[in-house]
Amino acid sequence: MHTISRHQHLFGLEAHTCFYRSLLEQSPDAILLVDSAGVVRYANPSWGRMVERDFADLTGRSLLEIVHPDDVIIAAAAVDEACELYAKPRRVEFRCSRAHGEWRVLECICQPWQAVGEVMTAMFVRDISERHAERARYEQVQMLDSAAQVSGEIASDFSELLLLLGRHADVLAASGASDVRTEARNLRSTLDRGRIIVDQLHSFARIDDLDHRIAVDVNEVIAEAAGHFERLVRPGVEVTHLLGATAARVGMSRVALEQVLSALILHAGDTMTDGGRLTIATHDGAEIEQQEQPPTHSAYLVIDVTVSGIRTSLDSRSTISGGDAREDARHELRAATTLVQRAGGGIVVPASVGADTTIRIVLPVLPAKTSPN
Repeated sequence: MHTISRHQHLFGLEAHTCFYRSLLEQSPDAILLVDSAGVVRYANPSWGRMVERDFADLTGRSLLEIVHPDDVIIAAAAVDEACELYAKPRRVEFRCSRAHGEWRVLECICQPWQAVGEVMTAMFVRDISERHAERARYEQVQMLDSAAQVSGEIASDFSELLLLLGRHADVLAASGASDVRTEARNLRSTLDRGRIIVDQLHSFARIDDLDHRIAVDVNEVIAEAAGHFERLVRPGVEVTHLLGATAARVGMSRVALEQVLSALILHAGDTMTDGGRLTIATHDGAEIEQQEQPPTHSAYLVIDVTVSGIRTSLDSRSTISGGDAREDARHELRAATTLVQRAGGGIVVPASVGADTTIRIVLPVLPAKTSPN
């Protein structure tokens, strides 16, 4: 009877031993027993898979041999503290090398484990390399977002300054003195370089939304700059605005759009020595008929700059097409054409000039921003 009871007891102990051994061996986390000298006394199979080393090479050797040199002090301190009997569990992170040299970031919970006559450190280890990399990427994104926000604020402030300086340069360009026009052209060239920097800052400020990185409402710009445009023409020239475009949001900065319109107004104003009427109109339109490439946008906006009632000779009016324009006016027209083309549009200049002559700007319309909800 006692023999049967003893066998049942031994069988129960063996079953429990197999159960806990299986639990340790199949655990996804590594479990180590490390003595006060840092030598690994026990490691489950997960530790070998984690560091990709032979199981025989993991026990009987110091854990610190495979710890990153910069993390040795952290790992050693965690082992020393956990070897005290009543020490509290401590969480640490350190890097360990795999057999082929790759460094893995490990998260470890260290706590004391009392064996027969000895207190060792029980270490429960998990590989958090992917989590660590994701956290680093998140921190980098946060840093870039902060830098982008600052650059956007700087770009907005700088853009306002360029806008004011550009208006003064356009007024100087309308002067009759050639030396003043030359200085105005040089000033505009400098402002163009500043505008490129502003565009780059805006682009960086909205790296996640390139389609909307620089956008402006054409109708709003024309309405707000009406007084500025009137100062660019000669006395006796009436400037009117017909803002009929329903979708007026285009991919240009306010500075660039004002520069384009100012250049065309100055260019047309040279033909109106005896007065007339200059009309700036916007309306919805189709793509540019002269372009060789097929249209890439579904909607376009048209800006018409129309010169009416010109009471000068045909030779003077022909400057609209650029043939006889003064050098600074041709420079402004070329710069305006480049700005419009960068925005995906084009400028249509009439081949012949009549009593009512229109220079047309065609720009692709950006889609309306959708609500976050």
